[in-house]
Amino acid sequence: MKTTTTGHLVMWLEASGTQTKIGRDLAPYDGTLPELNCRRLQTDEAIDLTITDPAIVAITDSRDGYGCGWGGTTRLFSITEEEVEGLRHAAAQKQAALAARRGEQPPEDWRSPRGLTLADEMDADDSDY
Repeated sequence: MKTTTTGHLVMWLEASGTQTKIGRDLAPYDGTLPELNCRRLQTDEAIDLTITDPAIVAITDSRDGYGCGWGGTTRLFSITEEEVEGLRHAAAQKQAALAARRGEQPPEDWRSPRGLTLADEMDADDSDY
């Protein structure tokens, strides 16, 4: 029995591994070799995490990827909304830590993708997402 991934929420990285994308698997590209499983993708969001970030490694190591996007993507990984929230949280923490190392303060009205202030985001327990 063949399973379909069309319409599924997926994660992939640009070929350089420097940016994570979240979106939908729309269907195979017509006219491409079926064994390549080249997929049309709808990008919904870019998340500033690289292929070496622990949150990305945890996902890519925990499941098999499939296919690829058209030109310059890694394999595609099915992902849940909860995992997307976890990636947003990891990216917010990474950005806050980088800003703190540079001695920068975010604007007072800064909010993470989860709507938390910087202090709340830094204090958030990883089990919250």
